Amino acid sequence: MKISQKTIVVVLLLLSIGLGIALAIQINTKSELASQLSWTTNELNQRVEELKTAKEKYQDARGKLYQTAAVCDIYDSFFVNFPKSGIELPLYEYDPKDQEIVNKAEAYIQSQINPEQELIFKIGPVTQKEDGEYIVKFITYKKLGLNLDSTKGSANLDENLVKLTGGVPPTTLKGYSLKYSNGHFEYWG
Repeated sequence: MKISQKTIVVVLLLLSIGLGIALAIQINTKSELASQLSWTTNELNQRVEELKTAKEKYQDARGKLYQTAAVCDIYDSFFVNFPKSGIELPLYEYDPKDQEIVNKAEAYIQSQINPEQELIFKIGPVTQKEDGEYIVKFITYKKLGLNLDSTKGSANLDENLVKLTGGVPPTTLKGYSLKYSNGHFEYWG
């Protein structure tokens, strides 16, 4: 069997065309893969930038939280440590003739509050009504209770985050009135 040159040329030509098509398909596939890889890389880079921005915002918010907690801690210590500056709490505003009522009111108030969370800031004024009843006004200070102690971790700050970010500063001073009649106190008004 003799193979002619013409047959060899046709076979080589067909092989060249086949290899050309295969090469074109491979180049096209590589181009698509390169395009997909480029798009995925760009998307990944964008996500990395978003994460960096989010991390910066988180660290900034965390720093502000610690600053706020430090201010609140100073604010608490200002009230809690009054005796260090020679001022004793509660502050009183009453007539000396009402001393007995004030003492009873203070004992009653102390029994109604949790001293770890709240303290009496001021008692008075005390007014006597015509029917012999007394009205005793008083103000309590609610401690913010934030702790920057690093041994307790950051969870304590996170638990108190609502107090700091609620849109309104936490209420720390609150006024009440007590009515005293027939030897008993009750909240009034």
